Amino acid sequence: MFLGAGLAAGAFGLAPIAYAAADLAGATAIGSPIFLSALLPVLATLLLVGFRPLRGVLVGLNLGYAALLLHGAIVLPTLLNGLPGGPTIDRLWLAAHALVALALARRVSRM
Repeated sequence: MFLGAGLAAGAFGLAPIAYAAADLAGATAIGSPIFLSALLPVLATLLLVGFRPLRGVLVGLNLGYAALLLHGAIVLPTLLNGLPGGPTIDRLWLAAHALVALALARRVSRM
């Protein structure tokens, strides 16, 4: 139980899970639109929503990703690689995926 809570809180190497997953995939994945999207929360929610004790972890994971993506959309600390269109498209990508993660958190919390 503590492992799941630690991973959801971003305690994996004291970095957000998106960055830790990108580190595992390789150095070029840090600015990847795949890792800086709502893909991991969506997959985790689809796989684990049936386990009632893990719903709090899923809400935390979705809210954490939403915060990470929204921060990126507002402050834009890193540009996304492989996404054409420049900073405006990057901000729209991050904001849209932040909204998806927020919607998932809300949906899971009401179950």
